[in-house]
Amino acid sequence: MAKRKLKKGVVRALYVILAALVVLAGLLLWPKHREEPQQASADPVPREQEETPQAAEESEEPEETAEPEKTEEPETQVYTASLFATGDSLIHGSVWRDAWTGDGYDFSNQLEVIGRLAEPYDIEYYNQETIIGGDDRGPSGYPNFNTPSAYADQMVRYGFNLVSTANNHCLDQGPSGIENSIAYWKAQEGVVNSGTFVSEEDQQSLNIHEVNGISYAFFSWTYGMNGLAAPSDRPWMVNCYDGRVDEMLDQVRRADEQADVVIVAMHWGTEYSMGVNDEQRDLAQRLSEAGADIIIGNHPHVIEPVEWVNDHKTICFYAMGNMICAQWDEANLVGVVAGMNIVKTVKGDEVTVTIEDVRADLIWTHYVKVSDQLVADIKLYLFSELTDDILWNHEEIYQKYLDVLTSLDDSIPIGGV
Repeated sequence: MAKRKLKKGVVRALYVILAALVVLAGLLLWPKHREEPQQASADPVPREQEETPQAAEESEEPEETAEPEKTEEPETQVYTASLFATGDSLIHGSVWRDAWTGDGYDFSNQLEVIGRLAEPYDIEYYNQETIIGGDDRGPSGYPNFNTPSAYADQMVRYGFNLVSTANNHCLDQGPSGIENSIAYWKAQEGVVNSGTFVSEEDQQSLNIHEVNGISYAFFSWTYGMNGLAAPSDRPWMVNCYDGRVDEMLDQVRRADEQADVVIVAMHWGTEYSMGVNDEQRDLAQRLSEAGADIIIGNHPHVIEPVEWVNDHKTICFYAMGNMICAQWDEANLVGVVAGMNIVKTVKGDEVTVTIEDVRADLIWTHYVKVSDQLVADIKLYLFSELTDDILWNHEEIYQKYLDVLTSLDDSIPIGGV
């Protein structure tokens, strides 16, 4: 069959349609992610050129400033220990005879108030004026005392754990009496004593102990021993500061470097005088400068004032009088009781120790006079507990001796012991 030919006009139209289809297909197949044309800059900068420092600074995000690390404050720790102090246990014959029960000694009725006052305290101090020289040799009174160990037993039961043994009667029973005394005190668990010794090593020791996280050193020294002397081969047996003041002060200095608190018991002063003498003032200042924080004085058998010395560094009781005795004069029957707190504050490497809340009061030894040489029914009283039936003029007596106690420093609170 013969093929049909198309007309030129028709062919031309087909070419036009075909070209249009090609253009349309090209547009549809053009890449979608083609690069957008860049706009021309008025001052074009080549793309490879680095930005100026100023431009970099303007373009960078501002860095956050890191806060400095906070240094934690060191924790503050506070330690507290309380101290009770009283005067001489001067155990005359009437005192131990009054305590005799027929088969032993019972001092509890005599001493009840002192035990009650001291009981709440951590450290309880007194001076054993009359030596515990050994029961095997029997008790004796003035002038060469020997006190039954039952007396010291009662004080220990009341909690007294700081005992001074250096005084003018410590050699009343000779060196063997001191040996017996030291043996007794060493056998009492938890009791610290100082002033007499059985070895040079003990005498040279700084005698540092601890209570409630507070370390304390304790020393006891006397002016003399009623004309007696330690054996020549054992001069260290008694802490007698006569001719040895520098040794005493050096001991305090060394202790001050190691202990939080230094306590010194001083047997000094003028017997039966309520005034402070020049030696006491001088030694109190020098002891304070050496490092003593608490000075507890006695010997006069009457009370003397209390005061802060050395710009409030050291509390000094010049004389606390008799705690108990059978002497005759009114002044001998008045004694001092005192309380205070030792406060240690630790903050990091910083340690401070202060003596705070010092307070004092007066006690009275009451008895019934049996004869010119004998008294009975001996009993201690806090003045605030006395009545007119016991001592008719107790208020007058109290004020009289309170004026003595506060005559040098009236900042010490009275009562609350």
